[in-house]
Order: sequence, then C-alpha cells, then structure tokens
Amino acid sequence: LATDTPSADWELGSMSQTICPPGQYSGLAVLLLDRKEAAIMTLFANKYEGEAFFKTSHLVIGAACCICLVLLTFGTSIPAGLFVPNILLGACIGRAAGQIVSEVLELELHTGVYALVGCAGMIAGYSRMTISLSMIMLELTQSTTLLLPVVMSILVSKSVADFFKEESAYDIGIMLHQLGSITILRGGFDEGDVPVMRLLTAHDACSVEVQALKCEETTAHI
Repeated sequence: LATDTPSADWELGSMSQTICPPGQYSGLAVLLLDRKEAAIMTLFANKYEGEAFFKTSHLVIGAACCICLVLLTFGTSIPAGLFVPNILLGACIGRAAGQIVSEVLELELHTGVYALVGCAGMIAGYSRMTISLSMIMLELTQSTTLLLPVVMSILVSKSVADFFKEESAYDIGIMLHQLGSITILRGGFDEGDVPVMRLLTAHDACSVEVQALKCEETTAHI
C-alpha cells in the first residue's frame, strides 16, 4: 500500500472551491457540498494542486455526517440511495486511516489507495457483495497489484458484517417493507407465494386516480 497506485491519473488531484473565496478551499466543504462523484475521485488522489490536503479531522467529521444522513434518508422516498454515500463514507474512513498511519510511522504513503480499500470494505459490509465487487474495483483501478488488498478488505468486512447480521441492508429493507412477506421481492418465488399472487389482479396494481399528461404541459400542472 505504500507504493502501489491505481493509475497515474490518481496521483495529482485538485480541491474544488465550493463556497470558499477565490484561492481558498475547505476539505470538509468538498466532502459535503461538492458533487459526490467528484468528492470520491478527490479522495482517491494522492496529492493535490497548490499543496492542498485533507485534514484528518475533516475526514472524520465528513464520515460522521455521511452516517447520520444515510440513516435518516434510507427507506424514505428521497432519491439518496446507499451505494454512492457508502463509497464516500468508506473512502473518508480509509483515507483518514491512511493519513494516521503515514503520520505515526512517518512513511510516504499513497493515501488514496487506503481510500479505495476503505470504500471496497464499506460496500461489502452493507451489500455482502464479494466477487462482483472485486471485479468492479479491478475495472475501476485497472491494476491487478491492488486486487489483493481490495479482496482482503472485502472478505474481512463481509465476515465481520455476517457475524452481526447475515442479511444485507437491502434484504433488511425488504423484510421491513409492508410486502416483505412475498419472497418474490427478495429475488425468489416458491410455492407458498402462489396463493397470494393468485389473489392479486391488475386492479390491485393500478391507481384509482389516473393522471394524464398531454404532449405539452405547464410546470404548474405537472
């Protein structure tokens, strides 16, 4: 982890200005206010233009805010999701760990690699993906050298998560749903669901108040 890098593009990044005055930046603002995809790619970089850097305290605060926001939005009708927020959360924790190791051991490390390993472990922990996640990370980094630490992070994270709860976050969300008793929602369909499905008609899946839109509509009507 001290010398391996995903690619040359991940060596030098740049901090977005966000709401700061010209010529200034804030690592916490990048994590919370910048586009999540841009913030994640910023965390994967090793160094930044203008000798900018992430404070470890900002990474910890950003991770704590991500956890709170994910807990508040998961299960609601807000299109927040779990995948991208957990990537950002894992990248924050991983980069913070890398910076702490670098400071304690006084080593020159690529902290972006720690962010990559952290986000892989976080995704594996809540989704229980293993092989498919490893292939995603391999395509993302285009480096077989980083495959071993990524796979180790995935296996350890999944093992620890399975120790507390065998179901993933998605499975738990389906079980808590009002239609969670129908196993077809969990990806399976057995004989026990047949009587239930026979009772359902097209009318049960339709809305009583049908709303129609014309080819041209005003924003107010929509």
